[in-house]
Amino acid sequence: MRCSKGFTFIEVVVVLAIVTILSTLVLPDFLGLTKRARLKRTGRDMYSNLQKARVSAIKTGRSFRVEFFQPNGTSYTIRDSGPDGDFDNDDDVTEVIDMTVSAYKGIAFGSGHGLIPSSESTTATDGSSFSGEQALFKADGSAKGGTVYFKIDDRDDTVAISVVAATGRVKIWKNFGGGWGK
Repeated sequence: MRCSKGFTFIEVVVVLAIVTILSTLVLPDFLGLTKRARLKRTGRDMYSNLQKARVSAIKTGRSFRVEFFQPNGTSYTIRDSGPDGDFDNDDDVTEVIDMTVSAYKGIAFGSGHGLIPSSESTTATDGSSFSGEQALFKADGSAKGGTVYFKIDDRDDTVAISVVAATGRVKIWKNFGGGWGK
């Protein structure tokens, strides 16, 4: 009986074929998971910045607003009303959040699954149901309610961040095809 060491050519080809077939089956799911993770991160970043504006309004006793779609339709800013309490004059303090949606590859404003169940608005065609494209947080903790939506460009997976008007509470919703959930 002959002792052989190593692998035959046929064995190597069969193993390579199996690895190739398995990788073509797994790779699309992996890419979908990375897009979904990017979508969740976009939602968490928006949630954090809305919370920051809310807490700042309560802490300073001045109104804060988050203005969406500034300056090129893909970003937003946080604006403090300043000591006089009025927006859009020289004493406003503007913090530009370097959060352009285009920085999150494959993510855009909009919803692939319609509006969240408790939506106070009936429209969000541009990705936001906030009146005047701004979320307003008042010093007493209340807010101007609305929702901003983010979706994956080539899929309907959607994350929504809503602000409850009476309390100013910020919530995250998600819909990956199985209905809206928190």
